[in-house]
Amino acid sequence: MSRPCAVCVYLGLLSIMALAGVGHAGEWEMYPTPRPGDVRDYTAPFDKHFKLVDGVLVGRCGLGAPFFAKAKGGVFSSVGMIWATDRDWPRSNDDFELTLEYKWFQDEPLKKYGDFPDLHVGFRLGSGKGYYLRWGMLGQVILRRMDEAEDVAVAQGTHPGMKDRWAKVRLRAAGSILKVKIWPAAKPEPSTWTAEAYDDWQGTNDYQRGAVAIGFVGRKLFDTCVYEFKDVKLRPLTADEVKAEKSFNSAAAPAYVGFANGSDTTAIKYTGLDIEFTSEDAIKGYTRDDNLLVVGVTGEGASLKSKDGKPAYLWIPVESSGNLWGVRAKATDESRPLFAVKAISREGKIRLGYVDPKWRDGFAALLYETADHTSGAYRYDFKPDSWRDFLIEKAHWQKWQIMEPGNPASRAAFVSSLIKSEPASRGSKVMIGIGVVGNGSVTVRGTLKR
Repeated sequence: MSRPCAVCVYLGLLSIMALAGVGHAGEWEMYPTPRPGDVRDYTAPFDKHFKLVDGVLVGRCGLGAPFFAKAKGGVFSSVGMIWATDRDWPRSNDDFELTLEYKWFQDEPLKKYGDFPDLHVGFRLGSGKGYYLRWGMLGQVILRRMDEAEDVAVAQGTHPGMKDRWAKVRLRAAGSILKVKIWPAAKPEPSTWTAEAYDDWQGTNDYQRGAVAIGFVGRKLFDTCVYEFKDVKLRPLTADEVKAEKSFNSAAAPAYVGFANGSDTTAIKYTGLDIEFTSEDAIKGYTRDDNLLVVGVTGEGASLKSKDGKPAYLWIPVESSGNLWGVRAKATDESRPLFAVKAISREGKIRLGYVDPKWRDGFAALLYETADHTSGAYRYDFKPDSWRDFLIEKAHWQKWQIMEPGNPASRAAFVSSLIKSEPASRGSKVMIGIGVVGNGSVTVRGTLKR
């Protein structure tokens, strides 16, 4: 019997390994960015920004100072996201897990602006919509949902920046549940996720499936940075894995959201209310939702109720230049207070964000538009019949908090750029909403507007 040649055996083994996904280095190609940066006429070519070196996908902006000088762009000028995707990955991924190792370094030291460029991983991408993971300069780990014009944070966590060291990234999308976990490659995988989101778009075709791509932002500031990706693996989730992720895990969710040093989750400082609701005159003239019922006003505050149990608000106009807004409220029976900020542009476009102290059992959440889209969730024990201050401190980002008056250690904290508004001089309006949801009433003591 003749023996097969060694080369034939070797080639046969390679074929088997390729079919099994073992040792697959990836046949990479450019994925078009769904949103350009400041330099909108640039189309990124693959060979200029990526190359494969010993199984490691190496990327860099590499546009050069003359390019940005011609574009008349400052240090933050960008050509948008620069992404690569594996040709073998389906363009209609729905439920999957992506794992990879990531490292970055820089040819020239940064002198003025941070020291950690952004990792970007896009998923469920298509037609200008989708999600992406951003691991940013100051350790922010953010999952964002985007369309052609803007994006909204649906989950936030933190992990310190790692320069010249491999980090492992695990990204999971299972129906409405989106998760990411980041840890040093030299250490064991942690049991908890770095950031988790609940973003329920199951009633639409958007954001349920699409392409997966990895890369970075083509920004002048990070033009000399080098990004490396290795051991990149994409696998579909089984039906049982998806089913297991159908609820928000109260035991494993991140304890807080904010920057790595926690500076944006420290207690907001304030001295009390500017206006107390002790008479009907205190709330006269404020806009009321059709389903809001003002039961009455006593020395304790204004009693609000929803006619149908759905969210109902009393809307108070504020100066968009203010940096601190809030209300003091408590709930009775089967109800809970909501605190909202609504920005209305000159064209009439509405952006709504609100805090719910009991979005799920054991969780408070910062929400966008509806209770199906979180911007962050926080383990929090909501107690009825006790006063709580609902606050937002507005700066470059916004700091939202639910606090027990006189006890700043008892709070739920969120950081988000959820609501963006133009100055009032351009015709925009900003209102804070005092809301109630459920079959009961909420007593509102008053507001602060500074």
